[in-house]
Amino acid sequence: MHVADDPLKSVVRGTGLALKHYDRYPFVMRDDMRNVFLFIRRYFNFLFFVVLQIIALYLLFHYNEFHQAAFMRVANEMTGRISTRYSNVESYFTLKRQTNSLHRKMKISETS
Repeated sequence: MHVADDPLKSVVRGTGLALKHYDRYPFVMRDDMRNVFLFIRRYFNFLFFVVLQIIALYLLFHYNEFHQAAFMRVANEMTGRISTRYSNVESYFTLKRQTNSLHRKMKISETS
């Protein structure tokens, strides 16, 4: 029996080897987990790029007042557009209720 000098490092190395040679050790992880690791392995560069872009944009907008103001203006504009579209869709779906209400009012006024 051998006790490693740094057990955590041994676990990390063993896990790294198992992930690197996942095809040799199919019993190590389930199929769905293997698919996640394959996805990350295949698109690692792209995912890393996206994470770096998010960090760069956060730093740009957080520490630069001009860009922060420009971002807030665009965000407010987009929010207003979305709210307007939502309101239009909502009013479209309430047209039937409004039409029925007008028909009832017309029948009441005709009978009077």
